[in-house]
Amino acid sequence: MFFPILNQMAILFAFIVIGYLLLKCKILPKNSDVVLSKLENYLFLPALVLGAYIEKCTVETLSSVWKTVVFSLILLVVVLPLSYWIAKWIYKDDYLRKIGQYGLTISNISFLGNAIMIAVFPEIFFEYSMFILPIGFLSYLWGVPALLIGKSKGEKRSVKETLKAVFNPTVLAMIVGIIIGLIGWKLPQIVASVINGVGSCMSPIAMILTGIVIAKANLLSLIKSWRLYVISIVRVLIYPLLYIAVCIWLPIGGFFSESMLICGLMTMCLPMGLNAVVIPAAYGKDTSAAASMTLITSLLSIGSIPFMFWVFQTLVL
Repeated sequence: MFFPILNQMAILFAFIVIGYLLLKCKILPKNSDVVLSKLENYLFLPALVLGAYIEKCTVETLSSVWKTVVFSLILLVVVLPLSYWIAKWIYKDDYLRKIGQYGLTISNISFLGNAIMIAVFPEIFFEYSMFILPIGFLSYLWGVPALLIGKSKGEKRSVKETLKAVFNPTVLAMIVGIIIGLIGWKLPQIVASVINGVGSCMSPIAMILTGIVIAKANLLSLIKSWRLYVISIVRVLIYPLLYIAVCIWLPIGGFFSESMLICGLMTMCLPMGLNAVVIPAAYGKDTSAAASMTLITSLLSIGSIPFMFWVFQTLVL
């Protein structure tokens, strides 16, 4: 289990290093992060979401895994207020608090989570894809407009600006994907191939963008902040340990299945999601803190993910 996870983490950091070196070596211009973030927000990410929801949001799939979706919602109800209070305690700055809250609530369920599940638990990958659907809803309907591109204290926003933030390209792609998936409409093969091809660019470009953001920031000053390490430890160590402690008392069988609990553990173990870097960058916001959180939580997760699954297998299964 350790080596497949290590392989996925190596891929993650390879793209980050590529982005870092491209900017440091002046191969890319300084405004590359703006261009790439706009491509991510207006093209790559919406295409990824559209393709995923067209494929997964069908009447048959939703009716067969409703328990998994309910368990995911229960987990979110617990994590949401907990993340709010922890982020509020760690950060006094309103924007940093929102970034921290998003990072604690929404992990890297897409690129890293999908990659690990396919490599280590391929037999329950479909169930995992259903488990993360509510998290995706929460991320794009609330996390993105309210936390990542939300207004700061004292900042006024018109109704038009608010609607634009809520109905961003990713949310619109999600709505369209749900409708197409539920009615069972099969897209022409060439259209589906284009959507999948464009969506596949999201993860590597997001990694390269993270490397560019890190290259532009004062990395030494970022990693000196004690708040960064506290929130990173909570994300990849405290949360999964609390989850395992609860799972010890849950009866496996009936409502709670072994595969359901594994899906939950994976979402709790993963590092901070990349949207916290990609999306604010497209709106001209400072992404240095988010990039440093992504970097540290990803580094820690190299060892923490296999360790947490070992603890889970020893104490729960």
